[in-house]
Amino acid sequence: MIAGELSEEIRARADSLQVADTTQATLATAGVSAGLTAPADGALGKESETGQLGLVVGLVLLLVLAYAAPIMIGIASPIHLLIAAFALYEAWKLNKGGEPRVTGPYRAAPSAAPA
Repeated sequence: MIAGELSEEIRARADSLQVADTTQATLATAGVSAGLTAPADGALGKESETGQLGLVVGLVLLLVLAYAAPIMIGIASPIHLLIAAFALYEAWKLNKGGEPRVTGPYRAAPSAAPA
């Protein structure tokens, strides 16, 4: 849902920029000045940097929400929290591994008899 909303917002922003450019071009050909000015070269770079920063902040926020979601659900439904805790405990037991044992060097092939 979040990705869908973000893509719709990006499409809406692109559409509004296209309409603004079309309106400005139409007014310029008609010889009317509506106070719309083309952005300076630096303004486009700042918008791009702001967009990239917004993307990074959004991804971090999404990651935090993903980690916090089970706890937030567990507050509303404690049985869900108990089930998730039991599942994590069982997964930990299965994946904790064992202590490696080294029993000595072995020869890969028998040595040749001296002639």
